[in-house]
Formats: sequence, C-alpha cells, structure tokens
Amino acid sequence: MSQLNNPEALFRAKSRTFSLAAKLFSQRDRAAVARLYSFCRILDDLADASVEGETVALGRVIQELDPAVPATDPVVVDFVDLAAERGLSLKAAFLLAEALYADCGTRQIENESELLNFAFGVAGTVGVLMCPVLGVNNRQAFPFALDLGIALQLTNIARDIVEDAERGRYYLPRDWVSPAVIERAIKGDATAITMVDTAVERLLNLAEEFYESAFNGLWFIEARNRRAVYLASRMYREIGQSLLRLGSNAWRMRRVLSAFEKLQVCLSALWGHRRMQVKLWAKPIPPIHSTKLAEKLEGAGVPLATF
Repeated sequence: MSQLNNPEALFRAKSRTFSLAAKLFSQRDRAAVARLYSFCRILDDLADASVEGETVALGRVIQELDPAVPATDPVVVDFVDLAAERGLSLKAAFLLAEALYADCGTRQIENESELLNFAFGVAGTVGVLMCPVLGVNNRQAFPFALDLGIALQLTNIARDIVEDAERGRYYLPRDWVSPAVIERAIKGDATAITMVDTAVERLLNLAEEFYESAFNGLWFIEARNRRAVYLASRMYREIGQSLLRLGSNAWRMRRVLSAFEKLQVCLSALWGHRRMQVKLWAKPIPPIHSTKLAEKLEGAGVPLATF
C-alpha cells in the first residue's frame, strides 16, 4: 500500500492520459483527484492481481466502508478522510468495491444490460465520486457523471480485449460475439476477426451515446475544472475512435496514443471546448439527462435514484 504515500506520483505513473489533463486543476483539486484515483486504482489492481483477484483484501475494504465499522485498512482510512473533507459518497465507493469484488475470477457478460450494469459498477460510480472533488454538488449532475464513467469503461473494454481474455474475462456481450469466437479471432481466424470487429464497432458506438450525454453534463462543472475533464475525456475517447479508424483487427494490439496524437487531441479539444462553450455550457438552464439513456440504465438495474 506504499502508493498511498505519494498519490500524485501514482497518478502520473499509472494514468498518463488523465494526469496530463489534471495539470489544469487547481493544486488543491489536483491533490484530491490524485487521492481518489489512488483509492480506485488500488482497488482495481486488487481485482486484477490474478485471475482470481484479491478477494480477501477487497472483502475487507467492503466491510470497512460501512460507517458502523471502524476503518483500519490504510486505503480505506485515507478514502474516508477524503470523503469527509470533500463530501464524497460512501455508497458510491461501496458499490465500486462490490463491483470489483464481483469481477474477480473469470467473467462472461451475457448482454448489453449486463454490460451497462458492469460499467456502472466499476466506472460510473467513480464519476459520482469525482463530482464533489470537482466542486459539483448538484444532484442533477450525477447521471451525466455516471454516463462519463460508463463511456470511459466501454472504451477501456475495446482497448483491452486480448488482455482480458488472457484472464478469462470476456466483456463483449455473448449475444454479440461468443468467447469462443473471440479466442479464434485472437489466434488470427479471419471470419472470427470480422465478427469481433463488428462487436467492437457496436461497443464504441454505444460509448459515443454516453460521451455525448456526458459532455452536455459538463455544464455543471466550473470553467477551470471543466477544461480538464473535457480534455481528459477527449483523449480517452480518441483511443476508441482511433481503433475504428485503424479498421479490422486493430483491437488485437492494445491501443496507446502517441505523444503526437495526444498533441493533436489537445489542439482539437481547444477548438471543441470553445464550440461547446457557446453551444451548451453558456446556457443559463442546466441540461436534462437523456430519457433514452436513463431507460437503458434503469433497465440494466443501475440505481439512478440512489444518488
């Protein structure tokens, strides 16, 4: 747990995309973001430590996130302190830890609803946790924060298909493409590759729906922090968009943006930020969350009313 001693160093080392954008935060907010990232990253690493995951450690985190239980794990102690300082939701943290615990071992997502429920648990919850760190306490913002977390997770799934398969985890829904087909595609079977290509395109098109909604919801964030979140989101979104541009079979190589590609995204985001500012964020009335996405999430068992 030595990562807790220097969360900003962990943030820079493990999340180059987000840590770059985080330079736009104030120093106080950047430190809080790094502490939250450290908590989430350590839990995620416990789930991914092996095929089976570190279930005992995750179980202890779940137990100690209960306000009635004194926290002794340094990871939980620091998070509880941060939650008290910035008003973070212990419920969201509990749901995150539960989702990661459930993800230990092999995994097969059956359909789109299960996919969205999974993405909510391991990433949508993080969006909710980020809101008060960024100074957002309006509950109307929470569904948009969920959308951003889900969009990022769907991109992550598209990037890590091969790595996840090595752990026996298949997040492309079975009713889109079966694990057997994914395995054949990884080995180079042309027909199987085409089937996985189609599933990846469907996945990233679904992510686009959530990105679009999330960008609307940046209205709730004050200008300085909004720039940072928008830039980070655009850079991560570009991973998925570049997979689509690269075409068939691109998902077999874990996609990482080069320094030049990041610069291109930064320049594009500057223009995009100005356009979004005029089109959406300068409006005096807050955006309304998409009924279509709300119905999808509620149908997937996502507890929108919890937040």
